[in-house]
Amino acid sequence: QSDEVTGWKNLSGPAVTCGKGTSTAFVAISWSAVTEATGYSLYRTAPGGAAELIESNIATTSYLDTTASPLVSYSYSAKCEHALGLSTMGAADTGWRNIAPPTSVSASDGDYTNRVVILWASVPNATGYTVWRKLATSSAAPTQIANINGIGNTTFGDAGASVGVNYSYSVKAKHALGSTDL
Repeated sequence: QSDEVTGWKNLSGPAVTCGKGTSTAFVAISWSAVTEATGYSLYRTAPGGAAELIESNIATTSYLDTTASPLVSYSYSAKCEHALGLSTMGAADTGWRNIAPPTSVSASDGDYTNRVVILWASVPNATGYTVWRKLATSSAAPTQIANINGIGNTTFGDAGASVGVNYSYSVKAKHALGSTDL
């Protein structure tokens, strides 16, 4: 008779889903519950780096990474914690934290006969801006009316505005990973 040995089958780690620029304060990460898990360990990999543990003993199936740097696309993955240790690494997903949209947006009020002038504050790390317009009394989504390249361009003249119509304007900052919210 051979020697008696023990062995066990490991859990598979959960696949994560990450927010892609949906917040300026954090990257939202979530995963499906694994019945046999007693908790979860979450890992983050920066571009060109190695996976680092950012939190263990997570009792829920979501996490907000407030330590992520804005505009850095990280890879996130998770392992299940269980009585015998840790599971294998689950499928990874990428996520990133956005920058804030432009502030101090203003529009001229009847100062010109040929345009409405829209101004805003420059946003660090922006590569350009998009300008959006809708009727001031409308609940409809705004329409993009300009695509401006270059961080120093923080003004736009809306020559397509109708005379005597009150509009609502907003501005998004563009960057390497997409754009900000309105």
